[in-house]
Amino acid sequence: MSAVKTTTPTPTRSPPRRAGRLPLLLVLVVPLLALWPVITAEFISLDDPANVSRNEKLNPPTLRGVAWYWANPYLNMYAPLTYTAWAGVARLAWMDAVDEEGLQLNPYIFHAANLLVYLINAVLVFALLRKLLASDTRGDDRTDQLVAPPARTAWAACAGALLFALHPMQVEPVAWVTGFRDVLAAMFSLASLLAYLNHAMGAGRTRARSYLLACVFLVAALLCKPTTVTVPLVVAALDWGVLRRPLRDVAKPVAGLLLLVIPFVILTKRFQSAELTFTPPLWSRPIIAADALSFYALKLGAPVRLGMDYGRSPQWLLDQPGMGWLWLGIIPLGVGLWLLRRRLWATAGVAVFVLGVLPVLGLTKFDFQLHSTVADRYVYLAMLGPALLLAFLVRRGGRNTAIACSVALALLAVRSHVQTTAWHTSGSIYRTTLDTNRDSLIAHRGLGQIAMSSGRFADAEQHFTSALRVRPDDTVANFHLGNLYLATNRPTQAVPHLQIAAAAHDEPWVVTNYANALARSGNLAGARTALESALSKSPDSAELHASLAAVLFRQGDRAGAANHYRNALRINPSFTLAAQELAALETPSRTTSPSSQPPD
Repeated sequence: MSAVKTTTPTPTRSPPRRAGRLPLLLVLVVPLLALWPVITAEFISLDDPANVSRNEKLNPPTLRGVAWYWANPYLNMYAPLTYTAWAGVARLAWMDAVDEEGLQLNPYIFHAANLLVYLINAVLVFALLRKLLASDTRGDDRTDQLVAPPARTAWAACAGALLFALHPMQVEPVAWVTGFRDVLAAMFSLASLLAYLNHAMGAGRTRARSYLLACVFLVAALLCKPTTVTVPLVVAALDWGVLRRPLRDVAKPVAGLLLLVIPFVILTKRFQSAELTFTPPLWSRPIIAADALSFYALKLGAPVRLGMDYGRSPQWLLDQPGMGWLWLGIIPLGVGLWLLRRRLWATAGVAVFVLGVLPVLGLTKFDFQLHSTVADRYVYLAMLGPALLLAFLVRRGGRNTAIACSVALALLAVRSHVQTTAWHTSGSIYRTTLDTNRDSLIAHRGLGQIAMSSGRFADAEQHFTSALRVRPDDTVANFHLGNLYLATNRPTQAVPHLQIAAAAHDEPWVVTNYANALARSGNLAGARTALESALSKSPDSAELHASLAAVLFRQGDRAGAANHYRNALRINPSFTLAAQELAALETPSRTTSPSSQPPD
């Protein structure tokens, strides 16, 4: 009797395209379900009005308005492609009538645009990771795998893409309309990386076409947000650390990408003023960067107590005891990289994350450092690094690794879903931020404005005074607190706060409020001096002329008052109040003060 030959069954290998269908479907569906609530969120009072909802160039959007962004920086940033895309969204979001907030742009359409680009980014990360994993064949002969190698590659890429999309720190740029520039810049950056991989792994004419696409997408990313200047360095990390091409083969194409970046570095340096009340000394900036990386590492592992302002400004950090020893935190990082030196894919993953946040680590100054060096939105593109690490771990791991990864991703999805509720309204995100940072200047200012607009003056005063305890010279909090004192008939208390605001900002509407407080406090001479000084800088301000006319009348100068009312009407013929006051002033029996007052 002959021996029966036995064979060990091997997993059936699905065709590559078929193997990736279900993982790709999950990459689309799970993030959509997790972040779907952002669709019904409102505009946030921080930055959304200036960028979109009350931006006169988008209300309504016009070709002339779009062209202006290509010729000029806006809010200290040159990002014309972002505003061009916003103009397109604004066309879809335009409403025939104003809503209860006085807006004609539907916020739901803008949030839908954020969500759409966010889903595209998840797919791009999936495609990018799948291509990178295709070069990794280690562990294909393991017997404890759930699926065959081709399908395992797709599922590993799915795990990485889901981490990229579902980590709760990723909610901020998706749920905040202003965060559109982050997700849009990331979309073009990821497309550039994917095109570059096609160049590095391709052959023949397709390599040149792919490299050209990588260059085009990189320029598009830079035109959306200049912080994408480190994308060429990310390219180098992936090419050398994952594809393992020799450095001499990496250097030439990466150098070409770096040449495209140089003009945008110069523009950013020119346009971004970064006028900080405290400029950290050069010796302290590596410490600030080390603290930022430590903070991000903590939040990556424990994404709780998230908010829009963590309060970790350079001044706050350097005021903490023992900060001089933070240099020692660099030692374990160096040791870790040394231990991983033979696992180049791990080194590449860490490098991708660090390079992704490099422009905002505090090595150079930037505007938001006035509040905090760290912010959730800064890690959006950098999350590709942890996604790469997880994808390789799942690709090389076994059944237990896959199960643990699935549970962790499910928990992240739930946490992100909960985090979307924090961004539903301005009030909700400011309250959430105060739970994270009770000294948040942004949150106190925002809640104070909300309370004041709803007539809750006591609550508003509490928040504005809390903001000034954090930063006594803050012009925004001083301005609003001064207006609150005017609205509650306390002009004498309003004067010092509005004086601070007027000294920092010479806009007519700030100066008129300051002059109003002076006049109502009985200091007509001071009000006149402030208005005349402002008019010397802004002679075409109808409000300044009308306000000065009111002050002159109270001083008994009827002719001077009439002259300034006429100037106000010459500048703005539809200035109804000025016309009424001039008509009343020209009535011989008029002896009472005109009612025109600067707006509170």
